[in-house]
Amino acid sequence: MKHIQRISCVLILALLLTGCGARNPVGQFFSQTPTSEAGADSDSGSGHEGENKERDGGLAPAPEPKAEVWAEEDEFEEEPAQTVDVDIPYLSNRFLLGQLSEEEMEDFKVLYLATTRFEEQCKYPYPITTQQNDMLAQLLVYECPELMQYNREATYTYYTNGDGLVTSRTIEYTMDQASYEDKRGQVEAVLAEMEASMEGLSPYEKELYIYRYVIANNTYDRTTENCENSYGLLIENRAKCDGIALTFKWLMDRAGVPNYILTGDLLDGSDGHAWNVVQIDGNWYDLDITHDDIDAPEYPELYIYGLVNVDQYMIRGQYNIRKAYESLNLPGCETMEGSYHFRNWTYVLPDESVQELFDDLMYQVWTSGSEGSFAFQIQETSMYRDFLDNTQSYIDYAANYYAFSFDLVWYYMDESQAIWFYVIFR
Repeated sequence: MKHIQRISCVLILALLLTGCGARNPVGQFFSQTPTSEAGADSDSGSGHEGENKERDGGLAPAPEPKAEVWAEEDEFEEEPAQTVDVDIPYLSNRFLLGQLSEEEMEDFKVLYLATTRFEEQCKYPYPITTQQNDMLAQLLVYECPELMQYNREATYTYYTNGDGLVTSRTIEYTMDQASYEDKRGQVEAVLAEMEASMEGLSPYEKELYIYRYVIANNTYDRTTENCENSYGLLIENRAKCDGIALTFKWLMDRAGVPNYILTGDLLDGSDGHAWNVVQIDGNWYDLDITHDDIDAPEYPELYIYGLVNVDQYMIRGQYNIRKAYESLNLPGCETMEGSYHFRNWTYVLPDESVQELFDDLMYQVWTSGSEGSFAFQIQETSMYRDFLDNTQSYIDYAANYYAFSFDLVWYYMDESQAIWFYVIFR
């Protein structure tokens, strides 16, 4: 039997979770070539660090108004704006919109309808505070993914009455109505096809379907014209965190699963990010597909599941949530027991053995064919660091224990302490 070659390597870990900001994934090849029966040590395998994502800015700042114009009260003595009857799709599944008061909802409907009609200004039927105005602007973007035409980066103006309450605001657009209708038609066709593919699945299975679809079909990009919306992801296959989160929301809305989007800025203020929160089996879980959408063209289906249904601290603890959410209820989960790896028995608790789970997962791939991949997650940071420092020893132990040899092992590790392996056996 040929001995397993021992390959030395250096692992580099970037432990700061940066969301939509640049990530520094760690990848490494361990390759084994045929040798003599003596199995002498070989030179180290070729290093393969994951690509850093060059990003020049975070979330669009537009939900916060940049200008304010004070108007005399008599300018608003004309016929007051009336409430409108507008059908907001999937309203029962849009969790944050469901928290608006009756008057706030009437104002939101006016804003929503004006946006669908490409109007340049809307007048609220009920004057609101500037904080409420900020909240409605935030919800227009992140609760209504179908409004791809809304220009969130524009400086919009709002008008106040003598009491300092906002009575109206301006609206700008990124495309004309004809272009919007064409883009939305293309998006709706893909959404309908995906929805049909999810028929009969449970909410959790639908969630994983969308997760895998995004990772397999999207290249992270924050430079293209539509990177912030679903057209960028579903048609051009290039989107950043906004486009990813909004596409997930749109599909979960259509699937009848309550959900909402959170946005925030990194604690150091260097970048912004958007991610999803979804209700599965009565519990609210945070989900960050962007984080797991790893740039590895040679492995388009690299599913690491690092931030799938995690507790409310794992992602939110890295960000200052936008002030526009201050008056809203933002439920989350207190434990990791609903996470992907916990559900699938691939979550290593502090009193468990990393080596034992690793051996079992390698064995499952070995017995199922000549190659395959697997992922697992380590809860305890010191245990995770030990695996980082001694990865080759873990591989050698598993190979010796089961008496198999391999041609290639490629792995990816990230800040969520999840690890993905791809193995080709002899």
